[in-house]
Amino acid sequence: MEKVSYNELRKLARSDAEGKKKIAVIGDCATQQFATAIRGESIRREYPLTVMDCDYDQMEAQLLDAESKVYAFQPDYILLFASAEKLKKRFYDQPVAEREAFAEQESQRFQMLWQAVSRHSNAKILMFDFPEEEDAVFGSYGLRTKASFSYQLRRLNMMLSEAAAESYPMVYPLALSALQAVIGRSAFFENRTWYLAKMAVCTDALPAV
Repeated sequence: MEKVSYNELRKLARSDAEGKKKIAVIGDCATQQFATAIRGESIRREYPLTVMDCDYDQMEAQLLDAESKVYAFQPDYILLFASAEKLKKRFYDQPVAEREAFAEQESQRFQMLWQAVSRHSNAKILMFDFPEEEDAVFGSYGLRTKASFSYQLRRLNMMLSEAAAESYPMVYPLALSALQAVIGRSAFFENRTWYLAKMAVCTDALPAV
């Protein structure tokens, strides 16, 4: 993997090169620095992109509204960055008796967003999968416990991949989990960065993403 720093990408992102394609970045986490890294990397690769960074935690508000800023932008691509941290919070907010159905509910939720995009735009959808973390409640036993977050996260990743392959030709899953496995959890994610800035990926890891 070629080494390039976020600061280098940030400088490149200031280029006034006209974008050949347009991409909207929208997530339930902070995406400003990520959007800057995308722009910088596109300049570095000599294929400039015009990047729209949407407001924090506006996936439903932007994608379900046919008159939203995202659709007015007329992007060629919409990149969805749904964080595992927000996913975990929704999981633990649910009653224990309902947690075994969590992955199915979340799969339906994201498919609803995909369907909205297909109705209101011709954009292709890029969406990260959900990186895993150590299950502090069940440990490895969580992989056979349906009511555990680790079980439901793995199931959701598989369900979204299957749905994309079978019914949504405009959806392209991106393996963020594989990248975390390559560079290591500690280099990829920091609790402090999440709690202070709601960034799901460390700044130093953004060029790899």
